[in-house]
Amino acid sequence: MQNKLFTTKIKSIVILFLLFFGTMSTSFAQNTIEVSGSCITDTVVLSEVIVNDGKMAYTGTGTIFGIENTPFALWWDAAEAKWLLALDGQAYWYNSDDTDLPNSTLLIGNWTQDDLSIGTCDLIIEGSGTNMPVCVAPEPATQVSFGMLSDSSIQINSLTAPAGGADGYVIKVNTSNSFTSSEDAASLPVSDSVYGGGEQVVYAGTSGSDISITGLNSGSNYFFKVFAYNYCSDLYTFETTGLLAEQTTLKADQTISFDELEAKTYGDADFDLTATASSDLAVTYVSSNTEVASVLGNIVTIVGQGTTDITASQSGNTGFNPAPDVIRVLSVKKKVLSITGSFGVADKEFDGNTVATITENNLTLLSVINNDAVELTNPEAKFAQTEVGENIVVSLTGASLTGADMSNYILTLENSPTTTASITFAVNVKDAGSTAINVYPNPFSEAITIVGSTSVSKIKLIDLTGKILIQKSINGYGSINTSQLKSGVYFLSIEDAEHREQVIRLIKE
Repeated sequence: MQNKLFTTKIKSIVILFLLFFGTMSTSFAQNTIEVSGSCITDTVVLSEVIVNDGKMAYTGTGTIFGIENTPFALWWDAAEAKWLLALDGQAYWYNSDDTDLPNSTLLIGNWTQDDLSIGTCDLIIEGSGTNMPVCVAPEPATQVSFGMLSDSSIQINSLTAPAGGADGYVIKVNTSNSFTSSEDAASLPVSDSVYGGGEQVVYAGTSGSDISITGLNSGSNYFFKVFAYNYCSDLYTFETTGLLAEQTTLKADQTISFDELEAKTYGDADFDLTATASSDLAVTYVSSNTEVASVLGNIVTIVGQGTTDITASQSGNTGFNPAPDVIRVLSVKKKVLSITGSFGVADKEFDGNTVATITENNLTLLSVINNDAVELTNPEAKFAQTEVGENIVVSLTGASLTGADMSNYILTLENSPTTTASITFAVNVKDAGSTAINVYPNPFSEAITIVGSTSVSKIKLIDLTGKILIQKSINGYGSINTSQLKSGVYFLSIEDAEHREQVIRLIKE
């Protein structure tokens, strides 16, 4: 019989029961079952040890068939739908009555011996009270150990179990310290580690370690409530005090999107700045040079020409770190002023140049901003030609700006007003032969000869445009080769030793 008692598969199951009993955290009422019979020397008392397949299992030792210290085990086998009584790992008796309590009323005489090799024996098995476990909730966990943080997640590295242990934990999260206790139930609540708001179960299980809760807001504080449970008789039994902990996510980084600024012109209308922060928080602005542009809120007002740095900033809040500043250069160009009004110039005698003398000035500036202190000064004008003529167009060729605000403007002469005047022959222009100086022939062809009673020192031959064609020094008389000249009117300027000048009109055939 001794060999038979150690050779079956069930022995290993019972041994596992015996090894496991000491580690279970479930508390029981510690009822007992008494086993007696013709083969048992003294009544064997079996104690509750574990719930197996929804029924209590029992173990103990005693003397049977004269063998002392024989291990006894009594348990419900759901697969076989039988109560089994084993000696030293070998099942010898069974009973098919599905009852929670083996007792004298139900089980006396109902046990069937399955193996007669050890000898026959009628058993009496009696119980006292219920043998179902009285599930006792564990104490709360004692500590939550947090791990890595980000701006959207919190890691729970581990939970510290209570002194008596616990079968598992349910962890809830909320943005406020407001939680409902977990209720005893046949199943654990559904959990989701991606937080969606309000009180939410983010974990339900046995380990309580390496739990990552995601979907959190940056820089926000979260409360955690851990409820420990024991599992027995197909029931999850919770302690209701719970362990409270709290943790804050990191602030998130943010960036500013700020487009380059288009160049503006002095006098342009106010415009809006449109930078945005990735956090959707409001962006603030500052101008480095308020003499060029000022900023109020997000509206820029042009003050003067030049450049200024517009800095966009976002200082952050409880959820976001400050964003790196973004600087954009605003360039403000000078406003172009044009001239309007009218002016007049004096007629003049031919002098070989186009310079005109302004005698009447009704010119004004066009497009001056508001009451800016800027005025037109020093206008200059020129004839369109040097030749003698009437109603010659005279145009402005120069002018200046003056005034305290002149730096904001630039002057253009384009499309400025014009006037007309005449260029006449000079009063001292003589016809050949009317002076003491003899110039011949006139009209001339190939050459001109100059003979004077007064000493002549210098002569210049000039065309109608005022261009000097021939210039030379002579001593009293001389001649000029004119073969290369075109037909037309020319002027001969004669200067004597005392620098007195006469002009004689000549004609080339």
